Amino acid sequence: MLDRIKKEIKWWSFAAKTLPFAALAMLISLHYFSYVSWYSILTIIIIVVFFSMSVFWWWWALDRIFQIIKILKETEKNFLSVKEDISDTKDILCKESNNNQEWRDQHSK
Repeated sequence: MLDRIKKEIKWWSFAAKTLPFAALAMLISLHYFSYVSWYSILTIIIIVVFFSMSVFWWWWALDRIFQIIKILKETEKNFLSVKEDISDTKDILCKESNNNQEWRDQHSK
């Protein structure tokens, strides 16, 4: 899952770095060549696309944050389980060590 999130982040980063410059280049080109009617239409299209992408990105980011929190909670649960298992193993080893010590004490006399 983390590989998929990394790939998505890479694409969002690419879009964030390139799309504003592409939009700006198109607007400058239309303004330079005096296509006023196309300039207005393109401006509206760019505003709608950028607004839509920002809303979509916001919900994507929130969803990914919740997924990462879920993964962290699962990891914490697994670590607590391992910690409990280690503690149980330690208790068993201490009991065995005490039993062995008692046996040695009894047989060394």
